[in-house]
Amino acid sequence: MTRAIITSKDGNYYSVEVYGHALFGDYGNDVVCAGISSVVIGGLNALHNSGLGEEHIEIIENHIYFTIEAIPALQMIVYTIIKQLETIQDRYPEHIKLIFK
Repeated sequence: MTRAIITSKDGNYYSVEVYGHALFGDYGNDVVCAGISSVVIGGLNALHNSGLGEEHIEIIENHIYFTIEAIPALQMIVYTIIKQLETIQDRYPEHIKLIFK
């Protein structure tokens, strides 16, 4: 199962950590994992293009962690990432779990 841990306070998101494998299909052919990866990597690209520095991003095989500043444009991108992941979770709850802290 893929897990996404989202840390927030006072209406702002401060970190997102995504790890694990969805286990919906065979490795390399898992459409749920592909969807999750597309959302997260696409969101990271948007965050980076909007000013999030590489020092805020850590990517290790099957594990992504990033921190976010309380800048409205960055917060909106993270909100979009979370909403897309929630949509995947609604359809495939046994393969992805969002945890809010």
